Amino acid sequence: MAKKFKILQAASKLPQSAIDNYKDFRAGNRSITRSVNPELGPKKLIYLYPFGLPNDLDNHTASQMSERAFLELSNLVNSIAVFNIDETTTAPSASPNPAYTPAKAVVSIRGTKKATDPKSGITGLPYSAYNTESFVIPFGQKSSAVGYYQEIAKEIRSAVESKSNKNSVSFKPEKWSVY
Repeated sequence: MAKKFKILQAASKLPQSAIDNYKDFRAGNRSITRSVNPELGPKKLIYLYPFGLPNDLDNHTASQMSERAFLELSNLVNSIAVFNIDETTTAPSASPNPAYTPAKAVVSIRGTKKATDPKSGITGLPYSAYNTESFVIPFGQKSSAVGYYQEIAKEIRSAVESKSNKNSVSFKPEKWSVY
């Protein structure tokens, strides 16, 4: 019950216009426009060793990432080798396997605070916004030795955060689907 009263107490400090705007939004009488993400541009073909397979040449697997993210790699980490991706291969197939989605690191670079605070489309109140960019980068195990997902993710986190304390990273595990 205390949580409900805290929420009501916080709402009571808002201007009446913000509360009215929120009510209109919930009732469907107020619409908001959202900015569209920029086009990611062309894809780049890369190769990696999936975590779910032995790391031999027969399992060197093709995948794709955005050219934009690939070009940003050198700014994100001191050595792109931490992601264990290759541009060339002796892989059995140069086409990505449709049943395989590689593990991915989502790297965010928090930029400077925007000059003017935008207003919420729902309440009309200003909020702090930052010029932040995100990049999705696939990664795999090392070619020289078996690398476990948690170990590689820890190395990537360390490499990304050591480059700048404004950088952060989250991870998505690889997926195999069955047709």
